[in-house]
Amino acid sequence: MEKEKITEFTRRISQCNRSGLTLITYEICFVHCVDAKKAYAQKEHEVFKKEVQKASECVNRLMETLNFEYEIAKELYPVYRFCRDELAMALVKNDISRVENAEKILKNLYGAFEEVSKEDYSRPLMENSEKVIAGMTYQKNNLTENYEIGNESRGFLA
Repeated sequence: MEKEKITEFTRRISQCNRSGLTLITYEICFVHCVDAKKAYAQKEHEVFKKEVQKASECVNRLMETLNFEYEIAKELYPVYRFCRDELAMALVKNDISRVENAEKILKNLYGAFEEVSKEDYSRPLMENSEKVIAGMTYQKNNLTENYEIGNESRGFLA
């Protein structure tokens, strides 16, 4: 994953709520799938393996965050498990189509979570983080982001 993407995801995570965090987890998984496909095409087996493993870790994270008090979690778990198994088989058989299968299924789920997140107005998970203000400044055609540090204590509050 490129350094710019890591910075973008880090910034977004610091500002998001629960449903936003789920979407970001999906997006990180998709970036790893794309990077795995690129590595496979370039015959870089070690990079391919690393990227598939990271995509699998994202799917594991999605599985871990399921709340089984809700019926939908019982439906999502086997789907996530199938995707994780597809990614594992991609490694074992060196088969890019398994990565594509998992990615396709996850993209369908992402669309559903994206719709749900539009109705989630809950507070950000990280309340003591820096506020990010994005906008145009005096530089022509350049979007800049400024960080506003409002509270000296950004860590745990005792």
